[in-house]
Amino acid sequence: MKKGIKFGNGEIVKLRRLIDNGIGETNKFISENLDRDLRLNLRTLDIIPVVSIYDEIDIRDGSSLGIYERILGEIMGTSIFILPIKSSLALADVINGRSIETATLLTNEDITLLENFYKRTIDILLRKFIDTFGIRAYLSSPATVFNLRENILNFILVGLGRVGDHTLVADMNILDSENVIDGHLMIFFDAHSTGKLLDLARNMEIKP
Repeated sequence: MKKGIKFGNGEIVKLRRLIDNGIGETNKFISENLDRDLRLNLRTLDIIPVVSIYDEIDIRDGSSLGIYERILGEIMGTSIFILPIKSSLALADVINGRSIETATLLTNEDITLLENFYKRTIDILLRKFIDTFGIRAYLSSPATVFNLRENILNFILVGLGRVGDHTLVADMNILDSENVIDGHLMIFFDAHSTGKLLDLARNMEIKP
């Protein structure tokens, strides 16, 4: 039990099933729309102190691209898609139907396409929470930030509550079969929403 949050392994298992179901639908969307063996996988689902987020996110040395959206409504939080610049260029090529290594610099059009891809992916995952639990939630417009670990992390931390609070974190990899595209897609729910989702999962059967 985390401080102020009561839960057992059963609730986490149920939420993991829910997210895995959403990932299955997301991967179907990716396979139908991109000419690349690209898949989303759930790495971890855990409840951690907000202050520990800095230690949880693996942003490699060098510049990275981060696309984030706020989750608003009856559950609230932040989602973010983090890609090393090399991977973001490769994914932009794939979305545009170009050969890998065509792009050497992200254009405004590339960024818009990456944002739209990310928004569609997160929307599918959030829809699983909405439909399963009968709650109302929606996403803000996506925004993109570059470089510096601190810049990206600041967008995550804003709105998650006090540093002493806990957050439910879903950490997902997005990888292609050749390891050219390698990024993280993460969802953070604030402390109130974390408690609410655990309560909802506790009282509901969620099948694989």
